[in-house]
Amino acid sequence: MVIFCLIIVTDRIYCYTICWDNVGKQVKARHQTRNHGNKYLSWALAYVAKNRVQSSHLIDKTVIPATAVPLEKYFLEEAEILKIKDALINSVIEILVNHVPLLSHLKTMVTEEDHKYIEESKRKSEIFNIGVLQENPSTTAGVINILDMLHRYVPQNEADGTLYPIITWGDGLSCERHADAQNARANGATPFKRGKREI
Repeated sequence: MVIFCLIIVTDRIYCYTICWDNVGKQVKARHQTRNHGNKYLSWALAYVAKNRVQSSHLIDKTVIPATAVPLEKYFLEEAEILKIKDALINSVIEILVNHVPLLSHLKTMVTEEDHKYIEESKRKSEIFNIGVLQENPSTTAGVINILDMLHRYVPQNEADGTLYPIITWGDGLSCERHADAQNARANGATPFKRGKREI
């Protein structure tokens, strides 16, 4: 984004995600007339969240046909099966310990599963509030205008103008509207006009 752009800390690039959803404002008229009555304004609220776990190294634009992926890649390996089995056993023991007093002595058998990014995940998210965007997210034109406003927060290479695509989150309906807005501009001459900066 223009304000943080990419946050570089000790040679690691921390990306961020844009989140948005619709909000409503009900305006009640004190004196209702034929031309002046109650209104319900449908707008959008957006904010930026810094990713707690680094993900910039995961960008890979390599595409291969599904038929080229070996069949065995779709099946779990023995180690993965055992790990899932251990996790299920641990969950059952935890449930029994918490709900059956007679088995409370088994509490020492319950283990907490840690993952590679457990410490990063414990931190509180850093959030920058973009604010309320006074566009109607119920219409394709409104969502296009919302995406154009969010474009100000998409990082761009100053040398050649290349856009660095970032993730845009929302609920299922917002994501559907986002996809519809991008489809409506699919024949744009540039990535910006095609709406290809927010994914």
